Amino acid sequence: MSTTWKFHADAGLTVPLTTRGATIAHGLGPTDAVVYLGSSAAGKTLRAASAPGVAAIAVEVDATGAVGITAAALSLALSVGGLASATPGAALTLPAVLSSGAGGAVAIYVRTAQGALAQALYAGLKLRTVPVVES
Repeated sequence: MSTTWKFHADAGLTVPLTTRGATIAHGLGPTDAVVYLGSSAAGKTLRAASAPGVAAIAVEVDATGAVGITAAALSLALSVGGLASATPGAALTLPAVLSSGAGGAVAIYVRTAQGALAQALYAGLKLRTVPVVES
C-alpha cells in the first residue's frame, strides 16, 4: 500500500530521494551521508503493519537491482556516532510510531564501506521500510 512517507535528501522533506548511490573513491575509506524518513502531510502517523503501534518500524537496505555491490556495504544508524558500531547490512530499528511533518522526520545516517570494492559509482541501492500502515 502506498503512503505519504518517503525518504528525503533534506530535513525539510522537500527533496524526495529515489535511489541511494554509493560512491567508492580510492583510498578515502568509508563515506557518510544522511537521509530523512518522513511525510510532509499533516496529521499522519506511520506504524509497522505486523503489529501497529507495538512492533518497531525497521529500515533496511534493498540491493535488488544493484550491480557489483551488496547491502552489506552499507551501515545504518540513528546518529553519526552510532555508525561506528552499526552492523553492515543490518536493518535499523525505529520507534513503533512516527509522526508526520518536518519536525517528525527521522535522520538516518548511512555509511558506505570501501572494503574490497573498486573505485566507482554504484547505483541501484535503495532504503525501504518493513511493511507499514499510515493513518
